[in-house]
Amino acid sequence: MSQCKICKRQTAKFILNNKPACMRCDVLLFDLEIELEEERQQNAAKSLRTGKTKHTEVPKFN
Repeated sequence: MSQCKICKRQTAKFILNNKPACMRCDVLLFDLEIELEEERQQNAAKSLRTGKTKHTEVPKFN
């Protein structure tokens, strides 16, 4: 086993983006991905409620 490329402390047991990663770093990054996905879904729902999405917003020119 090799050294974790993220925390540089523990032995790596997993491969994450073609780099060795330990269990702790793998779990942390997975949790971050879930939180970001939930945030994206909340923002999309908020945009749909207000009727403003990236495609319907009118650009402001000076």
